[in-house]
Amino acid sequence: MILPQEELLRLVAPHLAPVLVPPETVARIGKFTARLPPAFSWGGLEVRLQPDDDRVDLVVCAADWEGCRAALAAALAQRDPRAPFGALEPLLHAWSQGRGRLAEMPHVWLEYDRPDSGDPPPFAFVCADPDHRNPLARRTIPLRDLIDLAREGLTLASGALDPDAFATYIRCMQLLPPGGRVATAASLVPRGRSELRMDASVPHAAIPAWLDAIAWPGERRHLALLLDLLGPRSGTNVELDLGKRVGPVLGMLYEPVARSREPASWEPLFARLIERGACEPAKARAAMEWLGTETVDIPGAAWLVSIQRDLGIKLTVFPEGRLEAKAYFCYCARYAFS
Repeated sequence: MILPQEELLRLVAPHLAPVLVPPETVARIGKFTARLPPAFSWGGLEVRLQPDDDRVDLVVCAADWEGCRAALAAALAQRDPRAPFGALEPLLHAWSQGRGRLAEMPHVWLEYDRPDSGDPPPFAFVCADPDHRNPLARRTIPLRDLIDLAREGLTLASGALDPDAFATYIRCMQLLPPGGRVATAASLVPRGRSELRMDASVPHAAIPAWLDAIAWPGERRHLALLLDLLGPRSGTNVELDLGKRVGPVLGMLYEPVARSREPASWEPLFARLIERGACEPAKARAAMEWLGTETVDIPGAAWLVSIQRDLGIKLTVFPEGRLEAKAYFCYCARYAFS
């Protein structure tokens, strides 16, 4: 279901410990989200877990299955000058109206860097493969059509798609192992860079061979570090920046295989991150306390509403060996039928 992002943030804010996001930062981000139309079903705050790093970014998602496509089309038709879409309006218009290949794109994510400290330009993560959540199923869209889908979405998101970066994207996509899918792709033009960012879901055991095949230039000990921290699992989201060639920075997303809202599912990873100095102990405790659901009675809603609070951890290793840990404090609303 769709609730205004300002309302969603207000409902989850009591569960955000000040060590994660200070109340004054929550208030400033809340004012920013008031400019977003009620057309996004998911929201989230991206928080750095290292000590002495208080940067917070905002992510929001428009999902077709939640009715966001129609809601966004109606909102854009009103031409609200406060809406913080900037150069992404052509993409959002095309997606909300189901133009061309974008009719097959089930969701779009927007990210705003440091919305508490200014008016940042958004950048978009477009869904590059509608089958990415079901990697064992037969593809419903041919590979050539997925390339066209990504080209169309990324061109609208960037204004000028770098041909070298997209050629690298196509090569990485074509070399994915069985079960591998590109989940999302983004143009980094809003950050002043011509590269693309690829987020690919890859079977865990196949990651080293795939990185070799695409000529990832990073050190194998850095890859081994991330795989060891994540532990054995069936699949992992791998994040890479792509220019004329694959960049050396490597990111991976951690989500527990099961029971993702139970702190015990997260404790081993947090303990290892604290040991490596990549996570402040107080932030780890607060992150696990964030998890949960809450049933609320919202005026005008047909049913009671369940506010769901989830967590994701992204680990990134840089060429010099520095390990960065980010937490995604995600939230959404669902009708509570029982």
